[in-house]
Amino acid sequence: MSLIKCKKCGEMFSDSYKTCPFCAEDEEYYNGKVKKRGHRQVEKKKKTPSVIGPVLVLVLVLLAAVLVWTFAGDTIKGWFGGKEPDSTPDNQQQVVTPPDNDKDDQPETTELKLDHLTLIMAPGATEKLTATGGSGETYQWITSDSGVLKVSDDGTVTAMTEGSAVVTVTCGEESAACAVTVKENADSNTNTNTNTNTNTNTNTNTNTNTNTNTNTNTNTNTNTGTGTTLKDATVKTIYGSLSKNPSGQFDLTVGSGESIDLTVEGVSGTVTWSSKDSSIATVSNSGTVKGVSGGKSTVITAKVGSGTVEILIRVN
Repeated sequence: MSLIKCKKCGEMFSDSYKTCPFCAEDEEYYNGKVKKRGHRQVEKKKKTPSVIGPVLVLVLVLLAAVLVWTFAGDTIKGWFGGKEPDSTPDNQQQVVTPPDNDKDDQPETTELKLDHLTLIMAPGATEKLTATGGSGETYQWITSDSGVLKVSDDGTVTAMTEGSAVVTVTCGEESAACAVTVKENADSNTNTNTNTNTNTNTNTNTNTNTNTNTNTNTNTNTNTGTGTTLKDATVKTIYGSLSKNPSGQFDLTVGSGESIDLTVEGVSGTVTWSSKDSSIATVSNSGTVKGVSGGKSTVITAKVGSGTVEILIRVN
């Protein structure tokens, strides 16, 4: 007798059996004919473990680690002795308070002035006014009558028609003004005729010098070249010094009913004031000129000793 191994179930059985008794018993058991004997235990087959689960867990762990490092990497470095970065920028770590030099840096303000206080222009002529001083760097120019004259942003005045107007420059809270008279060239003839007064004054001074010897030297110096005109004298108003016209007279424009105080500087002695035509303009003993008749002109004379100063007064 020999043993045979079943090709189906793998059990060893005696060759006295035609077929595997174990397979026959299993078949009868599954068909419900007999109970299965306990002498043989069928080994259960183990399932092959899957690698998908561990791989998925590993991927999730790595993803979580990346997220944690991204949002809390600096904190984790600090746990292991690393230096935690300072969130304050370098330029804010040391705050240095600059010294208060605002007052020292502020430029000194000077009085706002114009290079001309009065101008006489012919229609179509231009003249540039220059402003200096003031509390700022920007000057604003304004004309009181744009029909008579215009003024540009750089102070260039353009005469339009005959008349008079005032150009005002402002800088901050300060201002300065220039009185401008627009006349045809024919007006210069009127200025020439005023020399008659000069001759009259010369005769008067001669008589005075004859009686008073003390004034002899003074008259000699004054009358050299220009008769009785005081060369070094200047005439000023509250707006500044008056400029001279081509005839050598100081020139001033006033409005009808307007009063302006005049002072003579550069001379010593008492000043005596007189008006050639008081119906056009009057002058007080203290030098206050008042316009009376508009559209006309006359001459105001300031006499100091034996010398005189003439101011052409134009009344608007």
